Amino acid sequence: GSSKESEEVAQVVEKCPVSGAKVVLTPVERAPKNVFAFTKTHSLQKSEVVKTSSATVTTTTKVVSSSRGWRNIFSLPISYDVNMVAHGTLFDSVNSQLLDATGVHPEGYNTRFAVVDTEVEALYGEKIRSYFEQKGIDLTVCVINGGEADKRSEAVDKILDDLCAYKLRRREPFLAIGGGCVLDIAGMAACLYRRGVPFVRVPTTLLAIVDASVGVKNGIDYCCAVTDETYKNRVGSFYAPSACLLDPAFIASQDARNISNGFGEILKLALVRSSDLFDLLESHGKTLIDTRFEDEA
Repeated sequence: GSSKESEEVAQVVEKCPVSGAKVVLTPVERAPKNVFAFTKTHSLQKSEVVKTSSATVTTTTKVVSSSRGWRNIFSLPISYDVNMVAHGTLFDSVNSQLLDATGVHPEGYNTRFAVVDTEVEALYGEKIRSYFEQKGIDLTVCVINGGEADKRSEAVDKILDDLCAYKLRRREPFLAIGGGCVLDIAGMAACLYRRGVPFVRVPTTLLAIVDASVGVKNGIDYCCAVTDETYKNRVGSFYAPSACLLDPAFIASQDARNISNGFGEILKLALVRSSDLFDLLESHGKTLIDTRFEDEA
């Protein structure tokens, strides 16, 4: 007969950083990478010294206790595409990137949902709606203010209300189009709604393009009723978007001050990570700000 090789189950021994107990972890056969049965053994030694006129007696007591249980270990994968968009073509009907980012849906499903910054709505609202109309899509838009003072729970509640009214499905991505504050607020709503739904970031400021759009942090400011103070980004989550779409044409709609703010974030990255980038910024920084990152013609 054939012999069957058996693998030894590798145990892991560690020390509990809180109690000092010896912990022996044994992988569970059916899920050896995720579930580990453990035994915790804790030893406590206590010494008592009694002195009399004739002798000193030291009594040592050692108490050993053990407990059993299991440990669950799971790593949540974070993977999303940051897509570069040809300059100024995001809302061009021949460019399918914006529609494609909203996911694959059953045939005949012709509605989408978007959270849009108030200023973006004023500048690009008609273009956004026209883009989806030309593709036979009925777009529901939730417009919110994008200032720092608006990063409050009320803004998250407004998005959640509109998502409920829209009846967003569990795996249906929605769009978040705006600056960093709007992306933060929308990310919080996406994390909370139905315990997490996909959302697509479309940053419309330079600062959002280089900062908020490419990370996984979301947050709002918290107004504490006890201290009567407001705490910046005190309530938040780590929740990645399903995709990001970067169209540099949005930068041209910003004033010099806001472009300088975004430029400062790029400079910070250069100081920390890249001397080559720093040299480029030193040589071309003023031109980039003056031209709003547009090609000189």
